[in-house]
Amino acid sequence: DAVGNVYVSDMNNFSIRKVTPAGVVTTIAGNGTQGYVNGTGTAARFGRPTGLTFDAAGNLYVADPVNYCIRKITPGGDVSTVVFNPGSSQPEASHGFIVDASGSIFGCRQIIHSIVRYNTNGSSLQIGYGSAGFKDGNYFFGQFYGPTDIVADGLGNMYVADAGNGAIRKVAANGDISTLAGNGTKSYADGVGSAARFGSPSGIIMDKNGNLIVADATNHVIRKVVIQ
Repeated sequence: DAVGNVYVSDMNNFSIRKVTPAGVVTTIAGNGTQGYVNGTGTAARFGRPTGLTFDAAGNLYVADPVNYCIRKITPGGDVSTVVFNPGSSQPEASHGFIVDASGSIFGCRQIIHSIVRYNTNGSSLQIGYGSAGFKDGNYFFGQFYGPTDIVADGLGNMYVADAGNGAIRKVAANGDISTLAGNGTKSYADGVGSAARFGSPSGIIMDKNGNLIVADATNHVIRKVVIQ
């Protein structure tokens, strides 16, 4: 967060933990018991929480795929469900996701090889054709293969760790999908654009200089992508 605390999805303890800069660990939601309960602090229950992200107001969002939903934790510790409810046909945002300035949520949906935007009015939009593939194009015809994480810059562009394709993809503000690095062939090579090769890029963040930092899982390395 803005003051240097680190937040952790403690998946097998079904809880969200906070680590202060001094190393003090506390539990902000959940209590080690699996379930689905909205409430405050330790009264809340999660399935197996995975991805975390903040919005501009300091609310913490949690991917709770076992419960088929996305949860929100306010700065006061109140837990609510913001996307779908348990019993939905498919898990939501089982990995990385972000919340934009308007409150819309963009989540990686590996099961349908797409990014889904959940709007504040309850509607949603699928970005990606919905079947595994490697294709640039507009929001409907472009294809991903098991996207796992996503990050945004300040200009409305998003960058996706497209794990199954071994590539870093870009989703422009208008929804157009392109390839920033890699070419759909899994390997290991540094280079520019399509000459670079990744194994299975699984995590992605942006540093203060606008570079992308990528966890390349199967190559056991951390990579940097300079956006030119």
